[in-house]
Order: sequence, then C-alpha cells, then structure tokens
Amino acid sequence: MRARWACLLVAVAASAILDSCSRSCGEDDASTAIAGEACADWATHYCRRLESCAPISVSIDYGDVEACVSRSKLVCASALRARATGATPRTIKSCALAQDSVNCDDVVVGKPPESCHVPGSLSAGAACGDSSQCAGPHSYCRTNADDTCGTCAPLGEVGAGCDSARDCQYGLVCYFTCMRPVAKGEMCDGMLRQCPETLICLNYKCVAPGDLRAPCEPNADHCDHDHGLYCDPEQKVCLQFAVADVGGPCTAGTICKRGACLPDDTTGASKCIASVPDGANCDARHGPTCLAPAKCVNGQCRLPKAEACL
Repeated sequence: MRARWACLLVAVAASAILDSCSRSCGEDDASTAIAGEACADWATHYCRRLESCAPISVSIDYGDVEACVSRSKLVCASALRARATGATPRTIKSCALAQDSVNCDDVVVGKPPESCHVPGSLSAGAACGDSSQCAGPHSYCRTNADDTCGTCAPLGEVGAGCDSARDCQYGLVCYFTCMRPVAKGEMCDGMLRQCPETLICLNYKCVAPGDLRAPCEPNADHCDHDHGLYCDPEQKVCLQFAVADVGGPCTAGTICKRGACLPDDTTGASKCIASVPDGANCDARHGPTCLAPAKCVNGQCRLPKAEACL
C-alpha cells in the first residue's frame, strides 16, 4: 500500500519518476503472483498425495482436498517470506512435483520429500518456522506439537532422541530414539524392532495393514487406519469408517468430517464438533480442535507462520 501511495505522490511532481516507480510496483506485484502460483502448485500436489496416502487425514483435518489446498497455500506463502530462507518460487514448484512420488511413510508423519530440502542461513538453535530457513544439508526446523515455531537442528542419526520420525534422518523411524526399521516380513517387537510407518507389527512380523473385510481382532486392530478402515467388534472384519458431518452423531465406527467426535454437554451423547478457525479458543486434548494445519498454542488456534518466528 505504501508503495502505491508513493507512486501517486511522485506522479504529481514528475512523470519520469512515476514511470520508474510504476515499474517497481509492477515488479512487486509480479513477484507476489509468481509466489502465489508456486504455492498453489505445491499445495495441490501435496494435498493430492496426502489424499492418496492417508485419505482419513484429509477428511478429519480439512474436510476435502480443496480445503487442504486453500489452507496449505497460506503456510507456503509465509515460508517464502521468512527470514534467511533458501526457498524461492522456483524451488517450491520443483518440490511440488516431488510430492507425487514421495514415500507414504514420510507423508503420514508430515515429512517433506528429501529432494525438497533447500538450506537457509540460520544456524542450529536459531528460531525458525520452516526447515528452509536452516543451514546445512541435513538440518530442519524442530517444532513441538503444541507450537508453530521451533529451532533449527540436525536431523537425528541412529540413537538420537526423537518425538516422531520427522525428527530423524530419512529412512529411519522413531521409538523414543531414531532407529532403522525392519523390512516387511521380518521380525518386529514394537519397541526395538520397529516397522516402517505404513506397516504394522502383527504376531511379531511386519505386515501390511488389513484391507477392507480382512479378518481382525478388535483388541489388536490391524486394519488400514490411514485409508479409513477399522475393526468392527461384531463382525470382526475391517470395515470403512462412516463419515459424519458436523452436528451429526458419532460412534466408534465414525469419523467426523472437518471436526472431532466429542460428548455433548447437554445430553452426554457424542456428536461431531467442528474444528474452530484461526484465533479461536481450543483444547488439543478435549476439544474443540483447530482447523488444520493450525495448532492449539496456549489455548488458541494458531496457523503456522514462518515469517513470525523470530
């Protein structure tokens, strides 16, 4: 806005300066448009891949792919404006294409494709909101589940402490510490011998989760949760979760579209409560939950904004 007013004021004094300022303003607008296009491209590829790997996450967190794209573009735009970032519209567009083939093991833990890493210039320990701000080939922005800003740190090697696989180097999984996963068909124990993120440990062996109508035991549900399946306690087979809209009743076999299943304060019966918008009051444990990718920070929904992490 200030730049446009400057152009108008200078126009009164000298048309030559106006021409120069107009070009500058136009360049700023063009840069913004290019960044917007890149972020839209990235968000579209990211959300489509999330829908492919874990459609249940799209339904619960966003409602649909279109809403996922709309929300994800905001986070991308802020990352491009963050201090010391190495990201540019060109690298964002390149990363968009990489989303199409990224391993679902990384997608389900929120880990970007390895080829998307672009180092910034912030050293370890510096405040950050996006990994593209952090210097070094194996660095990232380590952020707690209840915060939108974090600190630059190296990805964990085998034996390093972790909260999720996102804290570990690529190809590793997390169970308090980073470790190499065992392959499909190999022996596992759910502790020191962990399966990859999209496999499960069943009868001490890493196997694929159960498909639709596969036999299962409710007390050891091994159905494919990422693709919306659960173990029906009566039929003892994997069935598709029912998807309920906000305000509708919900049970053990129901997921809530763009919300959470919470008890009604009046009746005590469970119903789907809508995720609340940015800036609204929230409770990460008891609800209401935030509309993704916002996080509940100190009781308030906050959308990640890398540019604000100082």
